[in-house]
Amino acid sequence: MLPDPLSLPVKMVLFAWAGFWSFFVVASEIGQPDDPLTKILICLGGLTFFLGTVLLALWQPKKGGVVLLSEGVALLVANLMVFHTSLETKCLLILTLALPPLLIGRYLITPTSQNGPRYC
Repeated sequence: MLPDPLSLPVKMVLFAWAGFWSFFVVASEIGQPDDPLTKILICLGGLTFFLGTVLLALWQPKKGGVVLLSEGVALLVANLMVFHTSLETKCLLILTLALPPLLIGRYLITPTSQNGPRYC
């Protein structure tokens, strides 16, 4: 059976999403006036959250897909209910923070057929 033609773009989007937001967490925390221990804990939490999901999705795609869907829903709810930002910022965060894990998670849990690639 031929490999799924969408798997490489999906992995690229997953790495880009996790890499950008991991960098964002670390870079924005460095500029905060917190004590060093708090900075380290927040950076480690952000790195674990984003990069741990990528590793799980690569290691076990079905479980990673479920975790990505859960993260996407949690980030969407947090964006709409917790983050007090303008409407434009909410839309940007939905498109860049919540939508990629939702789409990739749905792709990873979709069953494949023996006759051809999966269809999104």
